[in-house]
Amino acid sequence: MDPEKQPLLNPVWNVASSNGFRPLNYEEVLQARYELTWRRARFFLSLMFWAIMAIFLAIIMYILLKAPKCGALNKDAGVVHMTFSPLVSIGKVLPDDTMYAL
Repeated sequence: MDPEKQPLLNPVWNVASSNGFRPLNYEEVLQARYELTWRRARFFLSLMFWAIMAIFLAIIMYILLKAPKCGALNKDAGVVHMTFSPLVSIGKVLPDDTMYAL
């Protein structure tokens, strides 16, 4: 058979090749969902999900609260406008302004 036309998944599950493990059918899933082991596993996974979300939120809040505040605009220093950015990048200094010298 042409390898391009072969099916991706084998429609028949071969129990012998997978060491006896097979997927559960619908009735077995409905039966197993009330077992204590699976209930604990689902509870643990949902608890871990929300705990990680809370940790991420706490980290974001910490970063936002501890970020350095913007300083007041110094009228003497001047403002670098976007039209002056090529001058700043090549090392030229704006008049009476040494803080942007590179």
